[in-house]
Amino acid sequence: MRTLKSDNNRAQLEDALKHLWVFEQGELDATIQSVAGALECPREQARRVLVQLQEVGLAQPEGQAYLLSESGRDYALQILRAHRLYETYLANETGAHGKDWHAEAERVEHELTPEDTNRLAQQLGHPRFDPHGDPIPTRSGQSPEPNGLPLDELEVGQTGRIVRLKDNPESVFERICQAGLAPNLKFEVAARHDRSVMLRIAGREILCDPDMSESLTVETLPPSSALADDAVRLSDIKPGHSAEILHISPACRGTERRRLLDLGFVKGGTIEVELAGIFKSPVAYRVRNTVVALREHQSENIFVRPLKVNPTP
Repeated sequence: MRTLKSDNNRAQLEDALKHLWVFEQGELDATIQSVAGALECPREQARRVLVQLQEVGLAQPEGQAYLLSESGRDYALQILRAHRLYETYLANETGAHGKDWHAEAERVEHELTPEDTNRLAQQLGHPRFDPHGDPIPTRSGQSPEPNGLPLDELEVGQTGRIVRLKDNPESVFERICQAGLAPNLKFEVAARHDRSVMLRIAGREILCDPDMSESLTVETLPPSSALADDAVRLSDIKPGHSAEILHISPACRGTERRRLLDLGFVKGGTIEVELAGIFKSPVAYRVRNTVVALREHQSENIFVRPLKVNPTP
């Protein structure tokens, strides 16, 4: 129900609706001041935006706060659905970097009609969660219940899986991306240092500072569901050695993931390290009787189990 379609400042009005929805979910009071902060505009402009939403029946004042009406809540979920589906499209179908998904989806969400959004959902196979692990509302406005607990609640030695990560503040999200963390990635808590948490993932120990830890929602796993104890990165395998492919890290998405799968980097396959370049990148690997060259950042995303080297007779 795009009742704001003809307004010149529709994008700003829709952003205000999203802000009211987010505050409602957090059981916070959305005020003129909070809307001004969210829209990065003067207080008086934020007041005019809220008055416009009130005039078309999408929001109403309650004391100093503003609440969504039922139609306003439906509208906000439409915008949220378009945003999260477009982020999923960028992650799964393009080579766009994770740090750019949110800003691009912020722009496109205001351009997609409900029909466009429904077609996009069908094209993507009606995903339930976006690349950050946030639930995607359905066409009827239903939304899967988010689950998980803060990373801080896991003890040393426990295994888990990342289910959600916040995409703001941007600086924290970028550190998370650089560390190769993503939803569906399995880990073991290796150590704790004050409020920081050390994760062990496929032969690497990754220190999550307090801000990173606060941005990660996880679920616990039984030890039997964790990544194999002897799992390492393909980049750790030396020339002349071979390994069994376990899987590609969920942090590797889009066109790069499809390329690796097309080349034969699939679960259960065997790979041999043929030759390393002078600077150890790229490295030549033999998979499916074909030699493939990979850069280090690509081989870091392939989890493998080293195979025993047959002794020389």
